[in-house]
Amino acid sequence: MLLAVLTFLFMRLKLYSAFVSDTPEEGDGTKVKGITVVICSHDDGEELEKHLPPILSQRGIPFEVVVIDDCSRDSTPDVLKRLSAAYPNLRHTFVPRTARYVSHTKLAISLGVKAARYDWIVLTRPTCAPLTDLWLRTMAAQMTGDAVAVLGYANYADNGSLAARRAVFERLSMSALWFLSARHTAIGGDGGNMAFRRDAFLSADGYASSLDRLYGADDLLVSALAPYGSVRVCVAPPAIVREYAPDVRRAWHKRRLMRAASFARFPRSGNTARVFASLADAGVLAAALSLILAVVTAVFARTWMVGAAAALLAVALSVADIRAHSLICRRTAERPFYLSLIFYRLKRPLVAPLWRLMAYAHRRDFIRKI
Repeated sequence: MLLAVLTFLFMRLKLYSAFVSDTPEEGDGTKVKGITVVICSHDDGEELEKHLPPILSQRGIPFEVVVIDDCSRDSTPDVLKRLSAAYPNLRHTFVPRTARYVSHTKLAISLGVKAARYDWIVLTRPTCAPLTDLWLRTMAAQMTGDAVAVLGYANYADNGSLAARRAVFERLSMSALWFLSARHTAIGGDGGNMAFRRDAFLSADGYASSLDRLYGADDLLVSALAPYGSVRVCVAPPAIVREYAPDVRRAWHKRRLMRAASFARFPRSGNTARVFASLADAGVLAAALSLILAVVTAVFARTWMVGAAAALLAVALSVADIRAHSLICRRTAERPFYLSLIFYRLKRPLVAPLWRLMAYAHRRDFIRKI
């Protein structure tokens, strides 16, 4: 049990340390000439109407917004025309309807990269909006030196439902994995808030090796860019992005399945972050099983002191984990998890193999055919 506890504590603290950043509170983007924000949209007219104005109202750095319309059949064209008249820095193009056998999301991002006027490109989604008007300026603070990508923090808006709470927890945990991997071998990022260099994208041939795969528009991109320079992390509060998905449960399930599919294509060598995350999850189960075994042994052997010590150790471990996790939630402007954190911790390593199994079962569905 002591080994399980030490493993859990060490690995968990290592993951938490990934949220420590040197990014200034308001950023300093003076060295960046400008930023191009690329948004891929498909039937997202209502979302664009709500969330484009906060993006177009950023200050402190020159920028433009390029929206790529993926064959929308709703009000998207009208919304883009109306907003383009009000915001001169908004441009839009479209994915040809004749495009087949390729991922439209990856093709849309590639078109956005070619249309960009600036070297740094920031990806986000129509359902996303920054919390402040200093989002781009704060992200630009990390666009220095040999940086080829910057991983920002994005998560679902917490509406208080059980589905939203679970989705927020999972996405927060995934962000810890991405941020920690940036210190070693970057293996992914969140497409709701991440930046990369245009020239690095072109040098890596973009999505040339995975254009027919429907997954990995963000993960595989970061993995491909990592060999060309450093990958930075920006978790400063002004750079936080919220995603207001119409159906959080459906959006999270779809994205989680895509993540499981893209995991199979991650590089195996140097993947230290995944080892830490796996051991941290395994430590939770090991500690729980050890506690149960210690209590059962104490009952049958009548060694009450041993059982009491094991129970106190488990309580202390849970309290410490909740406290540390609450500090991370405060840093990322999330509502803290308390007792629910223990439940999610125990459940996560148990359901992970099921996601991999489902991804394998649907592997043919992840290839663009028409």
